Amino acid sequence: MIRRVFWRPDAIAAIRHLKRESRDESRRIGWAIDRFTTSGLGDVKKLTGQRGEFRLRVGDWRVRFTIDAESQAMVILQIVRRNEATYRD
Repeated sequence: MIRRVFWRPDAIAAIRHLKRESRDESRRIGWAIDRFTTSGLGDVKKLTGQRGEFRLRVGDWRVRFTIDAESQAMVILQIVRRNEATYRD
């Protein structure tokens, strides 16, 4: 179980922009993140070639994140559309 969620500035900007475009999509992303942090459920895959990074699929959106098991924290790095996902900083 993940106890804390931290958002990088790029991820905050992306979710704010998405809220202006489509509240429903931003809510779905929020619910998917909440579901994963509380139960571990969701379409999550470990990214190859990226140390300790994962992606959570939410429809056409991808949430890239890391998990610190020791502090039980999730750090959301990026939120992008599937066709824009590069999985790089």
